[in-house]
Amino acid sequence: MPEKYKLKTEERSTIGSAEARRLRRGGFIPAVVYGKKEASVHLKVPRSDLERALRTGLGGNVIIDLEIRGGVKAHSKTVLVREVQQDPVTGVIQHVDFDHISLTQRIKIKVPVAVKGEAVGVVQDGGILERILWELEVECLPADIPERIEVDCSLLKMGEAIHVKDLVLASSLKVLNEPDAVVVTVVHPEKEPEPVAVEGAETQEPEVITKGKKEEVPEGTPAAEKPPASAKEKAAPEKTEEKGKGEGHRGPG
Repeated sequence: MPEKYKLKTEERSTIGSAEARRLRRGGFIPAVVYGKKEASVHLKVPRSDLERALRTGLGGNVIIDLEIRGGVKAHSKTVLVREVQQDPVTGVIQHVDFDHISLTQRIKIKVPVAVKGEAVGVVQDGGILERILWELEVECLPADIPERIEVDCSLLKMGEAIHVKDLVLASSLKVLNEPDAVVVTVVHPEKEPEPVAVEGAETQEPEVITKGKKEEVPEGTPAAEKPPASAKEKAAPEKTEEKGKGEGHRGPG
């Protein structure tokens, strides 16, 4: 059975955000104990003692024996941590919720997965070990909560996977994850996509538009080789000739 951590606490009657801030300034953490068939209990827990309890091998799954003073009379409760609220910037614990448990009743809890060994598919074939499940949900008695569930991947080849149904666990544990769920697998490293060639992209040339620009002809080029004059150029001499005739007709005579 995992060792229980004893934690001395004190019941409090005043609640609210202002009271919570006052407790934190005094080195305490506001806490609440929840039970299935009993009223919740508001506590204040010494911060240093709580942090020490959460640093044990079981981490957040540590079984805690709360010694509660104050209220009508001193009493104790066996609890598990339900939730720890931390400051998003500093990481300092702001609040903690506990669940009152019975040591004779099975509970549902999440246990971290620890992968050990070097997979053959990684060492020999250059594959990548990909972890899919980082924790498993199990059902067991509080006394049977493991620190971690170890998964040996040393025989895992390229393209192979270890599923939940492949795990060999103690008979006291019942895994609640789907049997076919993948825990860890070895996959091929991803290749960078090759550029896709567009059909006709290399042979197609841009269209050049030379609208309104006359083609230059080098000096000395024979008239036969010169490009034909445009219709506008052909009409120009005729207009000049007609203009001359008109001026001659208006002169004195």
